[in-house]
Amino acid sequence: MNILPKGLSGRKIAITGSRKIQEFGEIIERQGGEVIVRPQQGLLVLQERELERDLFRLLKSGTDWTIFTTGTGLGALLDKARN
Repeated sequence: MNILPKGLSGRKIAITGSRKIQEFGEIIERQGGEVIVRPQQGLLVLQERELERDLFRLLKSGTDWTIFTTGTGLGALLDKARN
């Protein structure tokens, strides 16, 4: 029996990118965290309107941590945030 609280209990963690999302999500959930998944780039073409909508939603709701799995996705997010 594990009586200690889970390490990520009560934390909201966003995962961006398409690589290893399922694996990251499972690890976070096993540790008690809430997972928000949003690839920042489509598989072939950046989905700019969705990116903008999700960026504002993420900023409004906030997260405790964000995991960026690709430089391309992070670059797109930062470019959109600057504009």
